[in-house]
Amino acid sequence: MKTSSTMHLRQVMRPILTGNNTYFSGMEKPTFLPQEVTEAQRRAIMQRTFAAGIAQGAIVTAETEAVYNRYIVGEITLEQATNLAMSIYQRQAAHAA
Repeated sequence: MKTSSTMHLRQVMRPILTGNNTYFSGMEKPTFLPQEVTEAQRRAIMQRTFAAGIAQGAIVTAETEAVYNRYIVGEITLEQATNLAMSIYQRQAAHAA
């Protein structure tokens, strides 16, 4: 079976944005893309992500950092971590208003 080049490019060029769409029960472990299999790879992804965000003026709170640490240690996928972090920022924005 031939893999389409479009799918391959998305997997290679956008590992941070693709994530895994599957949510897991407590017994299953999340699966990761080849670029994020090891804890060291996930830590490097988050270091680059935090650096880019901070350079653009983002504030990384302890609560959101804790969520992303769950991704780094392999408890949840990047998509799950991002969704949790966004809910934290939305909650904080609602309280500030």
